[in-house]
Amino acid sequence: GIDVKFLQVGLLMSNNSVYSLHKTSTRPFLQKKSEEWGVEMEVVAELRFNLSKTLKCHKKNSVDVEVDFIKLSHKTGKS
Repeated sequence: GIDVKFLQVGLLMSNNSVYSLHKTSTRPFLQKKSEEWGVEMEVVAELRFNLSKTLKCHKKNSVDVEVDFIKLSHKTGKS
């Protein structure tokens, strides 16, 4: 998705690290991508976001979503 492309561009622009928030359920996918890109991934924190109902079609008033605050770092500087 666009979030993965955003991370790629961020890493291309960065000399050190990029921080990002993602649903915890996507962690294995992001770990695989970080290996493909040759960067290290660290889960800095595991958080819970409370998302409020914003559309009429939403059935619940709010929902808790588990998210990871991750750090992606170049292994040996910018490549």
